[in-house]
Amino acid sequence: MSRRSLAATAAQNSDARLAALFADARINPDSASPRFLQVCLAIRERIQSKQLLHGERLPSEAEIGAWFGVSRITARRAVAELVGMGLAERQRGRPPTVNFQSTRQRGAIEDLLQNLLVLGERTTVKVIEFAYVPASPSIAAALEVPQGEPVQHVLRMRLDDGQPLSLIETFVPADLGRRYERADMEALSLQALFRRLGVQVARAEQSFTACLALGREARLLGVEAGAALFRVTRTVYDQGGRPVEHVTSLYRSDRYEYQMSLVRAGGTWKRA
Repeated sequence: MSRRSLAATAAQNSDARLAALFADARINPDSASPRFLQVCLAIRERIQSKQLLHGERLPSEAEIGAWFGVSRITARRAVAELVGMGLAERQRGRPPTVNFQSTRQRGAIEDLLQNLLVLGERTTVKVIEFAYVPASPSIAAALEVPQGEPVQHVLRMRLDDGQPLSLIETFVPADLGRRYERADMEALSLQALFRRLGVQVARAEQSFTACLALGREARLLGVEAGAALFRVTRTVYDQGGRPVEHVTSLYRSDRYEYQMSLVRAGGTWKRA
């Protein structure tokens, strides 16, 4: 079979797969949600569940119109919304394609901190807030400083392939924080800054929980209010036992996964 025939066969298989994927596509004409948004959310669900894969073409406007029973204008707007969300991209002369790759980590739960730190080596960071604020009761307790004492507060967004992955909110004692600037927080991780300052980190206490995205968090992360997030809360101590950082990180559950392998041995599950 020629290369052209192989390409044609692959295209036909792709068309058939898309048609099957949207065989039950419907919109609710009585819904208060606009039709373009219903179409957008239906396609988004198939992207985030990985039924539509990164780099795969999206349904054409004609296909969306036929499958959902909407006009081409509605179909075009739905695709534009997906592009605006960062879930699809347009390339000149080619149909829009899926732009979605979740960040996946593997390992044991005790290695999770290290894996999260590794993310910092291949993602970019944008500083949203950098200020000194009075320590709230909870922050004062975590950093073991008097309530109301100034502490450095920084809110950063971590981006993976240009798309929001997480929000990181850190609180640091003011005497440490004043030894570096806002620009340093965009160029280096806080752990790297500590090493530069000669602060020797010895241990950390951390917890992992699930939570829901609230108003501002949802807006910054580009998710709907109420979307599931993965929260990591950590207090870091130096060799003298002094708390030098309290951080809360919120990860988009649709862009971050953590996996581990288990084996059954002696009646119990153990990591492979």
